[in-house]
Amino acid sequence: MTLHLDATHRFCIDETPQIHARIRADLETVSEILLEEVPGASIVLAGSLAHGEGKLQSDRRGLKSDYDLYLITPGLAQTLRVLGSRGACRIKLLSLDLLTDLELVVIWGPLIRRGLTHVPGLLLAGSAITRSLLEYSRFPGDRELCRAYAALLRAIHTDSDQGLLAKAVTLGFRTWLMGHSTGDNPLHNQELFSLRGNLAYIREHPQDLQWQWSEMIESALLVGLGESISRPKIDPKTVLAFLQWVRGIIRFSPVRWASLHYVIFQVRHGRSFIGPYRFLSKYVTLAHSLAETCQWNEGVPIDSKIIRGIEDLVGAPRPSRGRPDHEARIINEMIALAHVHACRIVVPRGRSAVGTRSHS
Repeated sequence: MTLHLDATHRFCIDETPQIHARIRADLETVSEILLEEVPGASIVLAGSLAHGEGKLQSDRRGLKSDYDLYLITPGLAQTLRVLGSRGACRIKLLSLDLLTDLELVVIWGPLIRRGLTHVPGLLLAGSAITRSLLEYSRFPGDRELCRAYAALLRAIHTDSDQGLLAKAVTLGFRTWLMGHSTGDNPLHNQELFSLRGNLAYIREHPQDLQWQWSEMIESALLVGLGESISRPKIDPKTVLAFLQWVRGIIRFSPVRWASLHYVIFQVRHGRSFIGPYRFLSKYVTLAHSLAETCQWNEGVPIDSKIIRGIEDLVGAPRPSRGRPDHEARIINEMIALAHVHACRIVVPRGRSAVGTRSHS
């Protein structure tokens, strides 16, 4: 099949012709399977590959970036059929030998048309109407803030990893941008979700943020783009303060589809849950408190109130006290919760070397 994506589109910052050909072949193969299962659907490429900012592995024969795809279905029955654990679509996808991991999120089309959710990306297959909906869809930022805290927690647990800290700052900045992109100041997909678009904004509007935030955000974006310019290291305590500032000025979206996904996720895993309607705001509160405690880095125990709160969100017994991996297990639960999505299918990468693939 022929993708709507221009043939000259670059997927990676420093891609090779072989990598480009393989990525395009993978996307065409996946799209064929999806459209065969759901005629009339739309397919959207999101993430770094959509904006030419994907990263190669050190041997330049594989991808660090994932395939992030959205499948927008016209009917609810089709949505449920694709998500079925034994459906033909899932079985075909799992049989593929892909260059990198595939994350497919399935969305019922009317949710987008009614402004109840958003899809950040570029159209691979679908109608012109879908393309216009993507450009002007609504962008609530509270889920991005959850992901920012998850990246911060991972960074703290891995000795202040600069890449993860940069990701936390970038996600926090995008959260702010989504709240800022309203009324007379609408921003498009490319400005909101690409590192280059973010960088252009921060350089063109330095007065919109405090100077210390602007400097840190610019450094984080350059890290994400692989720039080797010598800059001060990003400090986790400053990142924590920045995310707290963002948290204080954004409004959590009133229609909490993330909470619905959370409930379905817990039920599927045989867990209970408490107050799912408070999932996003409660998650951010607990993640901030947990990150603050971990910042002491002096063996300070995690407060029992934080543990109980996380236990409520997780819907499972708390990790046993006194175990050497106690903190790690709690952090891992919080990271998993930040990425909860009941409508996601994950297909792991294959093992083959880079090369073009034949497909019908």
